[in-house]
Amino acid sequence: MNKQITLSLLLAILLQGCTITPKEVRRAVKSQNNDTTEEIKEFKEIKLRRTGTIANDFNNVNCMRKAYNTPEINDLAIGVCDTKNGKFLVFDMPQHSFFALQIWIRKRHDWSLTKAINKHAPKEDSNNPNAYIRKLCSDLKCKPSTKLRDINEIKLMVAIAKKEGFKI
Repeated sequence: MNKQITLSLLLAILLQGCTITPKEVRRAVKSQNNDTTEEIKEFKEIKLRRTGTIANDFNNVNCMRKAYNTPEINDLAIGVCDTKNGKFLVFDMPQHSFFALQIWIRKRHDWSLTKAINKHAPKEDSNNPNAYIRKLCSDLKCKPSTKLRDINEIKLMVAIAKKEGFKI
């Protein structure tokens, strides 16, 4: 992408509201055009108020955080925003986030839905994993013990996106 589109994307991220550090800003620009501009280097930490859900504001349909030991997921993101709920990946398009979720699911295809949701939306992050699991089981007509490989992948991704507040 060209510099104009990259700076427009950066502005969109800033307007959505989050804390961005210079390193993260440079990474967002670098991932788009392999160039870091002087304008970007001058940014200080910026804090702005977000206007919607993390899923919609950051094109992060499943509210994914940085994926440790899964660089292929992190590489799909254009940056990280620090919110009051912690740091979340930012994607330039929701499709990239769906692809990241698909990778996450496929790497854990032998996991039960319960194990996956306890990892994806742990209680420590102020989630209610039991309610999350009940909602997904109701939507997907499956049991908590069902293996991810036995659940329709697209339906699972859509159910997670809806649960996280992404407007489909």
